[in-house]
Amino acid sequence: MRDFLLCLFAFCTLSCLNSPDVIYVHDGRDKSSPVIGQLCNTNTFVELVSTNNRLYMEFVSRSHFPGQGFKGRYSFETIVPTQTTIVNSLVAQRRTLSMDASVSCDYNFSSDMAKNGSFESPNYPESYPANAACNYQFTGSGRERVQIIFTDFDLYQPSDEMLPTKE
Repeated sequence: MRDFLLCLFAFCTLSCLNSPDVIYVHDGRDKSSPVIGQLCNTNTFVELVSTNNRLYMEFVSRSHFPGQGFKGRYSFETIVPTQTTIVNSLVAQRRTLSMDASVSCDYNFSSDMAKNGSFESPNYPESYPANAACNYQFTGSGRERVQIIFTDFDLYQPSDEMLPTKE
């Protein structure tokens, strides 16, 4: 069972390695916070919850063949304190890539304005623009945590034929 989990982890970690379009979800205020989710390709119903009242999400598109994009919901939930809180988080290493973004967008969601709502990629449900860089900032109050759920998710993923081969 343990080997299966390690293989599953390795597959998930490496699956975004060659993807030009990626979403990084950070557990905190900005991109220096730990990565708790790295999403690419096609997924359905992906749910992530912050360990504190802030969550930062960045969407980076470096492809010339954008996908349909993504749509999701967010909510701010108040956490009742307990004597012992155990948090299991998977912190992924983020590769730093240089890019020349032609489209940038920043979105701020605050629990002071709305306790829940939706978010999406630019132009959704149409294709998102190539070379986009978007930041989504979620800020709760006090002991709130941020929950995001991707309800539709379709980013460009090159086929195996397009990936470089080792000779």
